[in-house]
Amino acid sequence: MSTNLRVEQALEKLQAQAVQDGTGGSSPLALSLTAVGIGTTSPSALLAVGGDVHLEKSGSPKLSIRSRGHGTQHYSVRVTNARDGDGADARCFVVRNEDHGRDEIILDAAGNVAFSGDVVLSGADCAEDFEVVCADDVAPGDVMVIDEGGRLCASSRMYDTRVAGIVAGAGEFRPGMVLGRKAGDGAEGRVPIALVGRTNCRVDAEYGAVRVGDLLTTSPTRGHAMRAGDPLRAFGAVVGKAMVAITEGRSLIPVLIALQ
Repeated sequence: MSTNLRVEQALEKLQAQAVQDGTGGSSPLALSLTAVGIGTTSPSALLAVGGDVHLEKSGSPKLSIRSRGHGTQHYSVRVTNARDGDGADARCFVVRNEDHGRDEIILDAAGNVAFSGDVVLSGADCAEDFEVVCADDVAPGDVMVIDEGGRLCASSRMYDTRVAGIVAGAGEFRPGMVLGRKAGDGAEGRVPIALVGRTNCRVDAEYGAVRVGDLLTTSPTRGHAMRAGDPLRAFGAVVGKAMVAITEGRSLIPVLIALQ
């Protein structure tokens, strides 16, 4: 493309016009008094790019985007090969509070993330993916135990000290965090097991009515918990604490997970 660029008409504030090259052909550039478009004839922001953007610099490059909010609030988003004072190989993505000189979020090339504040998750429990025997035969809310091969299966007997947790994701509760998750084919045969927090659990009241606060253990009903009425047998076989009562039949109820 020729470097002899030109516009045919005076620039307007709202309507952008294509910039012509030295031969009279249209270039990828469009201009108005308030916007620049590259690869687009209708820029909707101060700078609009209709396509991929490739930025490259040797040495210790840094892409920095700064934003000033109300008053003196001043933040930046940086993609850099070297955080200040951290060396040339510290490749990372940084959200920085420029007013206080503090990095609020850091994501480095190794996948490590650091936050200066709280991490807020919308889910209700912390779960971990486990390999399960016949994963298609278990459902969210099932109580799971460890089999002889180290995999998990649905519980099926009273006071089973092999109890490992509850399949996460039943009803309205979803995990806030899932540990040990694998991508692609590695995820086959694995399900998330709720280990800490709240989750819904299948409970059978045939073996005793469940009151709020009762400890729950495994039952003879496959994948269901029951009230732990025998403290001695319950030691090491408790999966959680009931948050609502169930007097008869089977139901899905919220529990506080408490392996003990």
